[in-house]
Amino acid sequence: MDGSPFQVHDYTGHPLDPNASLSRLCNSAAQRRLRRQSQLPEFFIDPLSPLPLADAVRSGPAVRYVYLLLASRPYAHETINRNVHALQVPGALEAASRGSRESNLFLVHIDAKMEAGAAEALRTAVSSRPDVYFVRRRRHVVWAGWSMMLVLLDAIHSLLRRLLRFEYLINLGDADLTVRTHGEIASFFGAFPGRSILSVVESKRDPRRYKMHAGFRGYCWVAINSPMRRTVIPSHLRFIEWPQMHGDANKYWATVGPQFHGGPMVLNASLAKKAFRSSSMFARKFDVALYPDALAAWDRWMAAKLLSRGAATAQPPIASHLLPGDPTLSKGLPPPTEHETDAPLAAPPPEPEEEEEVTPPLSPRGAARSPPGQQAADRPAAAAAGGEGAADSELATRLPRSGPDQPARWGGAWLAAALGVAAVAAVFCRRRSAQLAQLRAAKVARAFGAQPRSTKIV
Repeated sequence: MDGSPFQVHDYTGHPLDPNASLSRLCNSAAQRRLRRQSQLPEFFIDPLSPLPLADAVRSGPAVRYVYLLLASRPYAHETINRNVHALQVPGALEAASRGSRESNLFLVHIDAKMEAGAAEALRTAVSSRPDVYFVRRRRHVVWAGWSMMLVLLDAIHSLLRRLLRFEYLINLGDADLTVRTHGEIASFFGAFPGRSILSVVESKRDPRRYKMHAGFRGYCWVAINSPMRRTVIPSHLRFIEWPQMHGDANKYWATVGPQFHGGPMVLNASLAKKAFRSSSMFARKFDVALYPDALAAWDRWMAAKLLSRGAATAQPPIASHLLPGDPTLSKGLPPPTEHETDAPLAAPPPEPEEEEEVTPPLSPRGAARSPPGQQAADRPAAAAAGGEGAADSELATRLPRSGPDQPARWGGAWLAAALGVAAVAAVFCRRRSAQLAQLRAAKVARAFGAQPRSTKIV
């Protein structure tokens, strides 16, 4: 950018005085944002070397599953060591010398703020294993912050740079414990290949919200239109117990301490046994300092499970609580949208400046008609081409089609009448909104020392 100032407009589209305080503040903020835009976050690319088990594969470096284990708590060596032991491929360590055909990789990231003694205890516990690798460059991770995502992106970039072939990347924390073995997880993903485990929460419509300005609309729609939505298993398959399920949550949090306020329950031995009977894949939240008996219960239960290959525990299969009503685990997927198949793998080009909306002329029957070219442009390409995209298109199935068994006379009349009423109401609302916008613009201009623009509303 050449640093020239921008012409700032208010939300009604009226230009503001370039010398007004608001214009100067907006220009300053925009210039700072543009300078930061070119400074992408630095990724910590790890060489991931050596990887004895992965490199021993004769067809090239490969593993079955990659587990990214985030360590930050003082007891991380207790939980991570147990997860590695339960999730390892049986026989992989013994076959390392002759080239194992299958193994897992455990990437361990030690938080930069973790105490030195706890970090050393973790390294001592698992560093001798050939299927464990400690990430060299450590980040200072803040819970629920972008730094958590950066650790995940670092791992993905490093794996791709290493040209390591793997099937799944599973992210776990040091408060998680697996309630499955490698064989159970491999069997589940074998039945649902290429699927991703991810919770889906749709935002609810809030009628009290104001209409968003143009500056708040952008490329966020790419996320919900991605073809990857069909690969999601909309359930995290993780056992989590919330205190709201057992009465007053505030009483529980007051008992366990303020550091747990707002979070899930810490699993004791009783709740851990409930997790062992669930159809989940992992369980949280474990805390050795608060309930050490939970880990002792897990040790006894997992030892019997590994020894009998799951026969002694009588645990239901993974996702068995969902499969009877949803055999394909496809319920609850993000809904399809009109433009899902247009250009889902690339960010859209910048949208042109929005022009003032013009009400189209009404037809004799009262329905607002668009030009023929606009009608063709509004029709989704997937619906015209047919196939899977057409079935997912909302516009392809929104209106009933007329036919010999379904006369459209009354439906078309009602639709035309409704569109006519809506068009008249839109004209009235637009005039009223313009009047209110003019009053607000004049008030804002007076507040910042600018002359209000006089516009006649007709």
